[in-house]
Amino acid sequence: LERVDVHALVRECLPLMDAAREPNQITIMNRMADTPLFAQVDAQRLRQIVINLLSNACKYGRPNGHATIDTRVEGDEVVIDIGDNGIGMRPEDVAQIFQPFKRLPSAMTHAEGTGLGLYIVKQLVERMQGSVTVMSAPDVGTRFTVRLPHA
Repeated sequence: LERVDVHALVRECLPLMDAAREPNQITIMNRMADTPLFAQVDAQRLRQIVINLLSNACKYGRPNGHATIDTRVEGDEVVIDIGDNGIGMRPEDVAQIFQPFKRLPSAMTHAEGTGLGLYIVKQLVERMQGSVTVMSAPDVGTRFTVRLPHA
């Protein structure tokens, strides 16, 4: 783990999302501050987490929809919120999404996948002494919140 500027790292990931954004014409709304925000993380793994969550926001977004990225500090944690206004999930589905090889029926009709992405995200975040949670509602959208140690 090392001291990493989360804002700089996320900005590096944004151009990599062009291919994921195109099919649904998703707009990514970067609402991060211009000032650095440091977390104690593995930079390569945080890149994987951000890319996975942004890719999902684009894949499961509604046509001409948007994905958002917000960051803040809460106590001794850096908080990264990645959300969308896409298809969303039912509460009973949210409870299962971090299980390996779990794909929701609604997800299968929108995009291909193995059902490992969110499982890997959860494992990586927890190995960096962080946590990841999700809030979602059908036809409203989904928001993932990643909490990592502030540096």
